[in-house]
Amino acid sequence: MSKLTGPITKVRKFIVIDGGTSQLYKKELLRIVFPAILTILLFVVTLFAVALPVFKHNLLAQKKTLIAAEVHTVLSSTRKNNFLLITDMITDIHNYKRCVNLLNRS
Repeated sequence: MSKLTGPITKVRKFIVIDGGTSQLYKKELLRIVFPAILTILLFVVTLFAVALPVFKHNLLAQKKTLIAAEVHTVLSSTRKNNFLLITDMITDIHNYKRCVNLLNRS
């Protein structure tokens, strides 16, 4: 036991055991951890408050443009089909395609 007391007393000289060190440790921990937590919190707030609404707005604008183009395509094809139906050309086209299919089979 006496052999161990010498190294233990040397180690105790380097370790300061009093009430002030724990408070100093808390201050250092707060100085290190608080900015990191604040940075993460700021990133999350920025992400949800700024970035996601802008991204959503851009997606909705693209969706509206796409829907408008699809509606234009449908209306133009409907007008063309109505015109062909009125002029009885659609039945001729149908008969022509049927004849071509029959010729290709034989």
